This record gives sequence, C-alpha cells and structure tokens, in this order.
Amino acid sequence: MKKDPQAILQALGCEAVLLPIREGSKATCIQGWPEKVFADTQRPKYQSHLKLSTAIAVSLGAPSGGICSIDFDDEQALDDFLNINPRLFSSLQTRGKRGANIWINIYDEIIPSSFHFLNAQSEPIGEWRADRSYTIIAGKHPDGQDYKTIVDAAPKGTFFDDILWPAEWLLLGICFWREGLEVAFGPERRG
Repeated sequence: MKKDPQAILQALGCEAVLLPIREGSKATCIQGWPEKVFADTQRPKYQSHLKLSTAIAVSLGAPSGGICSIDFDDEQALDDFLNINPRLFSSLQTRGKRGANIWINIYDEIIPSSFHFLNAQSEPIGEWRADRSYTIIAGKHPDGQDYKTIVDAAPKGTFFDDILWPAEWLLLGICFWREGLEVAFGPERRG
C-alpha cells in the first residue's frame, strides 16, 4: 500500500485516525495520540506530518470506528488462525518484516483491549490490537524494507466472539474483558 493518507483511508473504508511514525522506529511523533479523533487528523499541519513521515500507522479500536488488527509474528500461527477463520482470508492483510497483520472491523460496542497470545509451547506468536494501540500500515519499516499489502481488500466486519482461536493457544488477558462485559451487561451480552 502506498504511504498516502487518502489511499489508506479508502482501503480501511472508514474515518480512521492515522498516525505519522518517526523515521527509523515504530514510534509515533504525536503526543496524546490515543485521544485523537478523525477531525484532529484533518488539520493541514497534521496532514503535513503524515506526508513527511516515513511510515503511517492506524490508531485502533474506537478512535477508528472499530478497526483492529491481529498481529502475527509467526507464519505457522497465521496459517493456523486463517484455517479456522476462512472468511478472514479475504480481509486486508499487511506485512512489515515477518508474519502479517489481519485488519478487521469489530462491530461490538465494547472492544476487547489488546492482548498477546502464545502457542502450545508458551512462545509468543502474536497480538490482538485494539484501543490504545496502533499498527503501522504503510511506509518504511525501521529495518529498511517497505510495508507490503498481502491482501488488498477492505477489513472484514465481525463480532469479536465470532473470531475463532486455536484451542491450544493461550490468550493473555482476554478473560478480564469477558468478565467486564458480564458485569456491565449480564452473561447473555453479545455485540
């Protein structure tokens, strides 16, 4: 994907909060970025920061209308996940250095916080990214290669509970989200 803010917004299909990334890093140069809303990013000075940056990230979750990403550091984990979630084969996918990010649009009113997941050997293999997280979508990786689009499609929309996770994976922190939903809405709450 080109490092073009308008092309990125078109690919995501929503008014997403885009973040300029510092050269040679994965850090944004925007202070207070988790509180930014789309209107903040449309100011000329902000747009200039985006155009001059070496890479662009997306602020995930509520600030970007439910756009989230699942970051896979391991090719086998990506394959295992897609094999049980075949509808996500055709969702937007990007890659930095290794693995991939699957981009999705979560319909839930309350989106689970970011969490890491481990394989059966307790090795880290990826991360669910949502509110107060961001994922780089285009531009130059700190190691020099360009971020690439693997699947050029809109993010698929889904409820979080419709995402399947391999039974042998350990999802770190997800139980706290589920408990919070039951406290707020009762045990039958869905979406």
